Amino acid sequence: MFEYFLRKPVCQEMGRKFKIAFSSSEKDTALTFMHDLGAIPRIKIVDGKEVRGFKVLVGGGLGAQPFLATTVHEFLEEDLLIPYLETVLRVFDRHGERNSRHKARIKYLIQKIGIDAFNELIREEHLALTQQRYKVDVSDQWSMVSGASTAGSSPLTTHHSPLTTDPFKFERWKKTNVFKQKQDDYFAAYVRVANGNIGSDASRRLIEKLRNVIADNVLEEEGYAAPGFGSTADVTSCPGTDTCNLGISNSTGTAFVLSEVIEEEYPEFLYNKELAIKISGCMNSCGQHGMASIGFHGSSLKAKGQVLPALQVLIGGGVLGRGEGRISDKILKVPSKRAPDVLRYVLNDYKTNNENESFLDYSKRKGDRYYYNLLKPLASLETLQAEDFIDFGQQEKFSTAIGVGECAGVMIDLVSTLILEAEEKIINSEECLANNKWADGIYHAYSAQVHSAKALLLQQGVQCNTQHGILKDFDTHFREKGLYTAAESFKTSVMRMSDVPPSEAFANEYLQQAKEFIEFAKIFREQAVMAEK
Repeated sequence: MFEYFLRKPVCQEMGRKFKIAFSSSEKDTALTFMHDLGAIPRIKIVDGKEVRGFKVLVGGGLGAQPFLATTVHEFLEEDLLIPYLETVLRVFDRHGERNSRHKARIKYLIQKIGIDAFNELIREEHLALTQQRYKVDVSDQWSMVSGASTAGSSPLTTHHSPLTTDPFKFERWKKTNVFKQKQDDYFAAYVRVANGNIGSDASRRLIEKLRNVIADNVLEEEGYAAPGFGSTADVTSCPGTDTCNLGISNSTGTAFVLSEVIEEEYPEFLYNKELAIKISGCMNSCGQHGMASIGFHGSSLKAKGQVLPALQVLIGGGVLGRGEGRISDKILKVPSKRAPDVLRYVLNDYKTNNENESFLDYSKRKGDRYYYNLLKPLASLETLQAEDFIDFGQQEKFSTAIGVGECAGVMIDLVSTLILEAEEKIINSEECLANNKWADGIYHAYSAQVHSAKALLLQQGVQCNTQHGILKDFDTHFREKGLYTAAESFKTSVMRMSDVPPSEAFANEYLQQAKEFIEFAKIFREQAVMAEK
């Protein structure tokens, strides 16, 4: 998929970003339900033959407004997956938000028009694809090569260095961090890295020491022998205020403290890989708090004329498998320094009252009002201490200073720039046609016309949003007013690219149409500039 879409014209100028996730099994470790597009491999037996395919989901995302992805195919044949994604990208490119970057994700498009209308747009786009089916080459798959050392016995049972920690710690690490591979007599060990921070020097030392399968205390020497990989103690967090301009509170410092609470007060949860704690420095959910069993995101509160660091608490999210998940419920906001007590309240309640249920089932049964009442005492601002005004891992009093996040922009002469970009797309189209890439050449010519139309609309003071809207607005403000007469409908003329299968004849004709329209745009622009003088 990466190779196919690299430099594909449909991918070059989308409104924002498009995240794709592949899981390797129904366990769904890639969390397909929270991505723009997700795929889970499946196999069907058809007429006695094995057919490879995927369950396909579209339109998921976390952020400030989380959405669960919608299943669009329970089984889509392998050779149809890449063509399907191309139709999705074409629809998103044309109909996706262009004005507000916060809404420029496919989840908002589906929310706006509905999944049925979205699917209809997908069907309309199919005829114009580069290829109706795309065979995935599986001949170059990596072979399963053993990298095991032949020296000594099983690395999990014997051959320990005298410096190895006590047997209890080793057995706990082995039980929580090691799993048996599919190949007989092979095992793999996960390494728990706090907050994902591992330096290049430590990485290189580990690589050297792990060249032959380890059988002693290598991980302990480097400080990476902590048990509980993937457990409740293995807290996920984004960088927060450490490096992010959008961070409100210190998510990494909070993560360290909560990990310590689990290890020291609730060691039984080192074996629990279902109850997950996730923290984000702000509401955007980079730490995935929106799908956590117990989630936190950075915020602030005002008390006694001062601002203090705070955390929004969320409860009840999780991974269900098979492309399904659950979004966490927002409960309430507490001072950041009370996060350990939030954890204690929730875990003590679960240990005391659950009826042999998973936390996912228990929290769903109890509901958000139950947790609000449980945690409400921790939200009180009547008993604040001086330390509550200092965030975790910080020395100075808390203050909010949110900067500019991703996708920051600058103001430029958009009209001239858009026409210049349109001319570049004509060149791109010509290059594609010279290499017999009819569909790509057509798409570049389409983009050239959209860019030129947008330039002229902006020059007339018409605000532009989606590409689809630009085509309609151009008819309204130019064709209907007699300013453009080359076609009865500009939109219909441009959108022929979706109605006709890509061919050499149509590609050349369509490119010529684009060239003529850009020439019209340049002349119109020059006349308008002269009139202003």
